[in-house]
Amino acid sequence: MAFKIEEFLKKKYIYFLILLSYLLLFWVLNKGVVVNGAKRWINIFGISFQPSSLIMLILIIYYSEFLSRKIELIRSKKFSDVLKVFTIPLIVTGSIFFLIFREKHLSILLITSATIFTMIYIAGLRKRYFFS
Repeated sequence: MAFKIEEFLKKKYIYFLILLSYLLLFWVLNKGVVVNGAKRWINIFGISFQPSSLIMLILIIYYSEFLSRKIELIRSKKFSDVLKVFTIPLIVTGSIFFLIFREKHLSILLITSATIFTMIYIAGLRKRYFFS
């Protein structure tokens, strides 16, 4: 059985990855390794990594799945439709960004924000809604 990314996204595993993101961020804030004054690293079984780098990829996958499902509503002319569509993703992204901000990893915040904004722009969100 071959692994296909479409099946992965269709089966809603992305929500498991979002939950994993929250768990990793809470773990790094509580039991993370301090390097140069910032808690960014987790050490699991002798392997050290920054969960915020993994979370950046998870958010990109989350938004690609979300934008592909809601493309008609994103391109809508009504601001209320666009606002309803982006409420949950903004809450998820905002809470994850807050936790990453607490671990003082601003470069990941800037890179991830720029990537997400680019994805939304390419998906066809109207310019007046994009800038508001």
